[in-house]
Amino acid sequence: MREKTKIRSQSALFIVSLLGILVVLNVLGVRFFARADLTRDKLFTLSDASVSVMRNLDDKLVVKGYFTKNLPGRFASLERGVRDVLEEYRQHSNGRMTVEFIDPTGDEAEEKTAKGLGINKMPNPDIEKDQTTIKEGYRGLAFSYGQETEAIAAVDSAVGIEYLITTTIK
Repeated sequence: MREKTKIRSQSALFIVSLLGILVVLNVLGVRFFARADLTRDKLFTLSDASVSVMRNLDDKLVVKGYFTKNLPGRFASLERGVRDVLEEYRQHSNGRMTVEFIDPTGDEAEEKTAKGLGINKMPNPDIEKDQTTIKEGYRGLAFSYGQETEAIAAVDSAVGIEYLITTTIK
């Protein structure tokens, strides 16, 4: 009987200790965020040139992504890929970059703003039930830095997006 009580108290102590360690690790993980790119070609790591551009920002950089929700086919995951790349840029900006994503579809004011930046609705082809369909939508980025605004009117792929973004910012 005495043995069972001892085992129960040790088990309870072990569980409480384990939970305490997990809580501490969770708090540290939130405070000291880090990411590791384990791909062979470092596909999700910015180049030194891009990091340098971001670290040398003197003013606030505002990036607005104009993407239509639920784009078909190969464009469906494009917004997520662009968000991930922009998050990497934001991490290296020393707090000088903000990112906002907007779906201007159906919002007349936002569509007018996008059009003023040179970002227009574009055809997004898809094959659905052996038929080709086209859904119009937005896939662009606008960069505002100081008094200047530049846009990437059409983002077709996440491949090569780092070059486009860095040259636009520079």
